[in-house]
Amino acid sequence: MLRPGWTYYERHMMKDREIVLEELKKYRFAHRGLHDKPEVPENSLLAFERACERGFGIEFDVHLTKNGKLAVMHDSGLKRVTTVRSDHLPVIPENAHIECDTTFRTAMIIEEITLEEAKKYPLEESDERIPELKEVLDLVAGRVPIIVELKPREGNHEELVKKVMEEMRAYEEKYPEGVFCLESFNSFAVLTLKRKYPEVVRGQLGSDLIADYKARVPGDPREGTKFDPMINSLVRDLRMNRLTDPDFVAYNYEHKRNRAFREFPGTKVFYTIKDPIDLAVGEGLGAICIFERFVPESNLRGGKI
Repeated sequence: MLRPGWTYYERHMMKDREIVLEELKKYRFAHRGLHDKPEVPENSLLAFERACERGFGIEFDVHLTKNGKLAVMHDSGLKRVTTVRSDHLPVIPENAHIECDTTFRTAMIIEEITLEEAKKYPLEESDERIPELKEVLDLVAGRVPIIVELKPREGNHEELVKKVMEEMRAYEEKYPEGVFCLESFNSFAVLTLKRKYPEVVRGQLGSDLIADYKARVPGDPREGTKFDPMINSLVRDLRMNRLTDPDFVAYNYEHKRNRAFREFPGTKVFYTIKDPIDLAVGEGLGAICIFERFVPESNLRGGKI
C-alpha cells in the first residue's frame, strides 16, 4: 500500500513489488516441490523438476550450514528425510542445556555440519541428495515462480538473509524472467529483509505453533520442539507485522479463522492445502495456495482442481 510522504524511489520500489505479487498470484505452489514420497523426496531436485515440468510454482526451505553454504531442506535435523542412522548421530550429554529444540539429541543438525557431510546421505528411498540453493535456482532457471522460506537457527538470521540474497541477486542477473519472494516464521529475518533489502517481496509465516505441536504425529519434525507461549503469541497473532510490514502473510490453513490473519490487509497465502476441496475454499477466499499430497489438474490459480 502506497503511503503519503513516500519518496519517488519508495513508490517505484513498491510498484515493482506489486508486479511481482501479481505474478505470484497467478500460480499454485507445490509444497517442497512436487514430491511423491519416498521415491521422489521433498525438497529434492527431482521434486523441483517435476513441478517445473507441470508449471507449478515451488515453495522450499533454506538453512545455513556450518561452512556457510545454503542447504535446501525443511528440518534442521537430517534423520527424518535422509538415510542417516543412529550410529552417525552426535553424542550429547544428558545434562546438556539445549534451548527449545530437543531434536538435537536425536538428529544430526544441518547447521552443525558442512553441506558436503550432509550430502553423504541419500534422501529417503532415492539417490537424491540435499541440494544447495544454487543448484535449485539453476534447475528452475526462471521457468516458474518460487517461494523461499528462510529457516534461521540460534540467531543466524542476518547471515542467512545475506547469503540467500547473494544467491537471489545472482539468480536475477542470470534469469531476468525469474520471479521469487522470501518468507519466514522468524520475524527478525523478515525485519532484516525490510531494512536491508526493501525492494524484495517479503512474507511473514504464521500459525498457532502450540496447537500444531499438540496435533503432531510420529515422524513430525516438531515432535521434539516446544514453543514458548510468548513466541507462539507473536507468530500466531502476527504481532511483529507493525515493524516488519510484510507484503503477504502465509498462514496455516487449519487456523484460517485467526483474527489477526483475517484482518491482514495485504496478500494472503495458505499452507499446506492437502485436498481439492480445501484448494477450492482457499482460492475462493482469495488466497495463494501451497499444496501437497495431491496434484491439481491446472497449475494456475482458479484453474481445474
